[in-house]
Amino acid sequence: FCNERACETREQDEQMMRMRYFSLPLFLLVALIVVGTSGGVPPRPTYNPYTYNSSAWQDAISRARAFTSSLTWKEMTNLITGNRNSTRQPPCNGATYPIPRLNFPGLCLCDGPAGLRNTYAINSSCFVSGINAAQTWDRDLMYAQGAAMGREFRASGTNYAFTPNINLVRSPLGGRNWESFGADPWLSGEMAAWQVQGLQNSGVIANLKHFIGNEQETFRSYISSNMDDRTLHEVYAWPFMRAIRDGAGSIMCSFNMLNGVYTCQDPYLVHILRNEWGYHGPIITDWNAATWPLGAANTNTDMSMPGLSWNLNMIQDYVNQSLVNNTRLQEMVVRVLTPYFLLGQDRDFPNMNTSLRTFPAILRNMSTLHNDIIRQVGAASSVLLRNVKSALPLKPALLRGKVAIIGSDAAYPSAGLGTWRTGPGTTYIGTGSGRCSPTYVIPPVTPITTRVRAAGGTVATSLVDFDLTAARTAARGASYAIVFANCRSGEGWDRTNMTLYNEGDALIRAVAGVNNNTIVVLHIVSAVLMPWYNHPNITAILLAGVPGQETGNSLSDVLFGDVNPSGKLVYTIATNDTHYPADIISVQVTLPQCNYTEKLLVDYRWFDYHNITP
Repeated sequence: FCNERACETREQDEQMMRMRYFSLPLFLLVALIVVGTSGGVPPRPTYNPYTYNSSAWQDAISRARAFTSSLTWKEMTNLITGNRNSTRQPPCNGATYPIPRLNFPGLCLCDGPAGLRNTYAINSSCFVSGINAAQTWDRDLMYAQGAAMGREFRASGTNYAFTPNINLVRSPLGGRNWESFGADPWLSGEMAAWQVQGLQNSGVIANLKHFIGNEQETFRSYISSNMDDRTLHEVYAWPFMRAIRDGAGSIMCSFNMLNGVYTCQDPYLVHILRNEWGYHGPIITDWNAATWPLGAANTNTDMSMPGLSWNLNMIQDYVNQSLVNNTRLQEMVVRVLTPYFLLGQDRDFPNMNTSLRTFPAILRNMSTLHNDIIRQVGAASSVLLRNVKSALPLKPALLRGKVAIIGSDAAYPSAGLGTWRTGPGTTYIGTGSGRCSPTYVIPPVTPITTRVRAAGGTVATSLVDFDLTAARTAARGASYAIVFANCRSGEGWDRTNMTLYNEGDALIRAVAGVNNNTIVVLHIVSAVLMPWYNHPNITAILLAGVPGQETGNSLSDVLFGDVNPSGKLVYTIATNDTHYPADIISVQVTLPQCNYTEKLLVDYRWFDYHNITP
């Protein structure tokens, strides 16, 4: 569905995977990114200079070796471990030591997958989540969002951006599902590759995480993800390989074990990365994931973060005792510095300590610089699950009556912006290190109310989920009853069930029980059960997902027909939670084992193979 203006461009929307190619010289592309004054993002280029086998990588390796050859062994160790005393942290989530005699300021590493996590240096944006970006199935939009994110990371002085997260949605309960690109390895690889290109064309080193088998948060520090080699290569490793082929500058090893070996000290994973895929960049630990520092240093890890489990003194002791030889130490430093030189970060790169005072005025408030692309991707990622008798878009004649807006998810986040806490209010992003800290969020109630009143209608609201009496009162007699519900999750905590939060099912049933034109809007991090799906009074269901700071505007664009909801699901929504092949391992034992017994049959493949109707 669409209004007349939106339908004029619908033909292009339908060609989701058709590319619009532009030929831009690299110097012009960089100029557009760094100096541009319109706030727009550059078009996706036809040429990628950073593919893994390009001459640019070889040149960067040579420059990294030359720089490394001038370092003392102590200076080398400064570059491969976190500096917990750095004046650059915060705002960096991780930082390395500087080398003053060479005017090298050290490296700054920052979260995360939806934009800058910390906003000490600038007012940054909260972009559309990974799961939503994937729902667009649009390479151009993925590149555009990656380029915009890269602009903000670079302006802050960030060298390494900890994004994208390309672990798969194996279980609908996975806590970080919203950060990822869904359940399909091919789609995840495509989305990752184009986000990486956008980031790195903006001058920031992308970091692929979490390699590998980190599909649940519960027991993540000591669980073993067990899978056969074909499943490893064809399913869970595939997205990493795809992004590395497009030149991803770095990769993060995960907390968990793979087949009984911690990933940050697994020589087989090094073999895959270096020998099978030709990967040149560094392997960086997740926070304190170097469980055996000596083994990690001698097998695969090139940088340990944040500098606790593997610290400066420890590495110096290893070198003094010849437990880590000088050749290996040099190799680690070269790998850390190669993407730094690859992307030209040694030339005119903002210093995190001074960037607030020195970078161009246009880059000082990113939250309004990139709101258009955030709004566009948010709307394009909306998935229409049900639309009986063309209930959507909202009809002008009916808008002149009463419209009810119901549910706390329509309101402003009560816990504030960019916090670990959750509370009543709209779900614009998940929690944990993947969260972002915007200067504003547009709650759905605001633009919907504005547009209804502009159309000559009135608005009744009920924004307390558990007050079913008030919800029914608001819904009775309304031309439309728009009811909002959500679920949340994040780093460190998986969901325990597939139900909506705050008794969302009861709220939806209560509203549908008194209004025969009920529209359900879901801001969810992954699949939920929908026992009310076939209720005769529910005329439309819109999955808005986790759409970032412009959530209300993106949703309003869809509801009122300015944008056609062309998003597609990237995970399966089952009618029963027992239909999924995988669950979260949550029973406490000494060494939890997560057996990937479904092998290749992840998500929709399982449903297809077993003829299960979602």
